Amino acid sequence: MNSKSGLARRLWLAWQWSKLYLQRSSWLYQRVMEWRSRRPDMRVLLVKRGFTRIVIEAFPRSGNSFTVRLFRCANPDIDPDRISHHSHIVSNVKHAVRWGIPAVVVIRHPVDAITSNMIAVGESGDDVGRLLARKYRDFYEWVEAHRDDVVLLRFEDMTNGRFRRASEQINARFKTDFRTEFDEAALAQAAREAIQKGSPHRTDDARVPIPTAFRSSASADLKPRVAANPAVREAVDLYERLIATRPPETEPR
Repeated sequence: MNSKSGLARRLWLAWQWSKLYLQRSSWLYQRVMEWRSRRPDMRVLLVKRGFTRIVIEAFPRSGNSFTVRLFRCANPDIDPDRISHHSHIVSNVKHAVRWGIPAVVVIRHPVDAITSNMIAVGESGDDVGRLLARKYRDFYEWVEAHRDDVVLLRFEDMTNGRFRRASEQINARFKTDFRTEFDEAALAQAAREAIQKGSPHRTDDARVPIPTAFRSSASADLKPRVAANPAVREAVDLYERLIATRPPETEPR
């Protein structure tokens, strides 16, 4: 699966680690996002004080796209530009909390999320697994420390027809009035269709944010090695602590 070798790969890894450290600075994040969001297709990356209605973020390959599509389909009256998402950097969540903007974080088991990431970037080395595990921990350690300031949603809830319950949690926590009455199955189907039509990666089986046969096959080979990586096991411990703090599960209506 490795798509790079030698010097190119070392430079790529060095750049990825550098970005990890740069992303820890909220001030620097804001400056970079302001620059990137000048492009029309990037404007939703940046949370904007007094404008953004909700922030929906997650570690990459954790259901960010599907959750955003569910929210948009359930709330078609909300301007899509007022939903901030897909920066995949916890600084976006930090700014939302600081400014009193509803902040929603989606979490997926790190073995699954990291495996999917490695498939998407075409890299299967243990060093990439360590990098991604560190990124996962950077993202969710802040969430753990500010657990009461955000609504934490499980990847499985988003993909298994529990968005009504999620919307009720968001409204209860932030005193909002987002829609909670809809047909779950129809909403999920509309979200999938929107991704199939609108995702910039819709023709790439490794990256499109819905299940594919290619990714299932690649995951079966890679996932056991990812699970055995000590750095990933630390991320699993964090995930289990966070999941333990969620409200008790209820059956979808």
